[in-house]
Amino acid sequence: GQIDVTKVWDTLDLSSRDEVKRFTIEIARLYPPVNVVHRVALEPFTCEFKGRAVSFPTGTIVMVPMVYGNLDKGFWGPSTYELDHNRPQLSEHFLGFHSVGDRDAGRICPGRELVLEMCADVLAIVGRQRRAGASA
Repeated sequence: GQIDVTKVWDTLDLSSRDEVKRFTIEIARLYPPVNVVHRVALEPFTCEFKGRAVSFPTGTIVMVPMVYGNLDKGFWGPSTYELDHNRPQLSEHFLGFHSVGDRDAGRICPGRELVLEMCADVLAIVGRQRRAGASA
């Protein structure tokens, strides 16, 4: 079903930077701006597909679909497809910015903090304007 993002946005404490950033992360978990990253195999490797071994050479580009981790019901539970910026361990386990929370494999998106800070600013400013207009 459709998620009413503005319904939740309208309930945020816009003076709480932490809450607005968690809201931003939860939106990105549900609607990731980058949902796949890649790695280049540094050595040959073999995987099993449909019961048979398939080998790949060094240099094979392997696509890693992070979106599946962000939407894994086994991890996030029955509310996986609901917008809940207060879900336990959201920031620590969000798969975005080429990382898992603050953990990475040697490279994290250099724009992560810029994006989170800017989105928090924009959401708070526009949210205050939106609320002021609604009460006028």
